[in-house]
Amino acid sequence: MRARYSLLHILALPLLACGGSGNSDVDSSIHAIDGHGGSGSGIDAGSSGGHGDFGKICTGSGSGDPSACSADDPECLTLTGNAFYCTASCGTGPCVAGGTAGSDSCFGSGSNQPAAPANGDAACQALSAAGGTGTPVCGVFGPGSGSGNSAVAWSCILLCGTAGSDNLGTCPTGLTCTQNACI
Repeated sequence: MRARYSLLHILALPLLACGGSGNSDVDSSIHAIDGHGGSGSGIDAGSSGGHGDFGKICTGSGSGDPSACSADDPECLTLTGNAFYCTASCGTGPCVAGGTAGSDSCFGSGSNQPAAPANGDAACQALSAAGGTGTPVCGVFGPGSGSGNSAVAWSCILLCGTAGSDNLGTCPTGLTCTQNACI
């Protein structure tokens, strides 16, 4: 089954080993828009056997190949339309205040964006990475499967590089660190 995201935003929701909450130095300006003249971002859902595929390249013939991902990391995500990698869901949530499920207003704009699921970062930290030392966060969202707390679907991404004095780590082979995100 292919679940195509029409709008994805990378949020800078850094995890700090010491338990800090947020870091304004992490770049939150990456936006990938598909179906609106953007770069073809999306998530392909699927699964196969295996373990530890978070960040593994799953680029097929011009699109994502979810069968290259394990059941633990069943989504094949791209933020560029070129490099796809295996990741997993980190939860769902509601639209921004005043937003309507199924429309772009659900995602807000600027600093008015949906809040990530409360335990989303912990779900991402539990994944086994396929390489690199990037910081897993619940940081990309798109349309969910319904309304209410299912209006926004969230997925894990890897942060990388440095943000202020924080070392966010490196990307797995095949991905590039751009504005603190492995893409």
